[in-house]
Amino acid sequence: MGLSFNHGKLEHYPAHGMLEDPDYRSQTIVTANLAGISDLDKQLTYVGKEIKPAAICLEEVKRSDVGRYMNDLEGYSGEYAEADSSVDFPDGFGNLVLVRYPQTKPADMQQLDGDFGWQNFTTHIFSRSLGQNIRDSYSENRAAVAVHFNMPMKDGAQLPVDLIASHIAADSNNGVGRRQIISLKRFVDEELDSDQDSLAVVCGDLNRIPNQARKIFSFPTWEVPLIGPTSVNSGKQIDQIILRPEIKGGNRDIARYVIAKTGLVHGLITDHRGAYATFTEVPLK
Repeated sequence: MGLSFNHGKLEHYPAHGMLEDPDYRSQTIVTANLAGISDLDKQLTYVGKEIKPAAICLEEVKRSDVGRYMNDLEGYSGEYAEADSSVDFPDGFGNLVLVRYPQTKPADMQQLDGDFGWQNFTTHIFSRSLGQNIRDSYSENRAAVAVHFNMPMKDGAQLPVDLIASHIAADSNNGVGRRQIISLKRFVDEELDSDQDSLAVVCGDLNRIPNQARKIFSFPTWEVPLIGPTSVNSGKQIDQIILRPEIKGGNRDIARYVIAKTGLVHGLITDHRGAYATFTEVPLK
């Protein structure tokens, strides 16, 4: 089985409505797993109007909800990548990434293979009902989406941002999660400029606590902050917003960013709590 495969396409949704003037104090990324819930319009409108993040990364969004959620978030363009379809989401579900500022180059996507179903089916063929076997044997495919945009700064400069959003299976199911995280890391490495001339962020429901994420995105190249218990069921932080803090020009650092503030978006709750991180530049010594 390959580590990853490309199929399908990335669906672009243009922004509608008026974009308010940039809020230079709100250089924020929000991530949330919507769990296929279709009545989160008020919560998403709150995120867009009150938090005003530069980007919003949503997982487990049903295809049939994308257009309506785009209408809830005025001024944001969107990129939707269907990850899979299942008994629970027959019309498909996937990642929706919304960006407040114009994108500087075309978005990209990667499908992450999650085909553990046949082994599960054959293992339990005699111990469970046919219906339960079918329900539990579908592939758990996932997707990663990369967007690129400039975030305005106080001095009028533009900060290049490379954002990769994804959703990874848990570390079980015949090694599917492990294969997906390897594919995600490879996709991140391919999407990021080797010159390291942009602020790089990886976010989403990675189904891994911070210490596990740090083994993949290691310090000091990457910073994995503590946010809080994003999983309602386990009480653990399994949704991450990971930062590559240093921006370089040639052979020297030209800027360094830190995560100044993190927290939970308490008004955006499914079986996950929404999470946010705000960045700020720090002087170089």
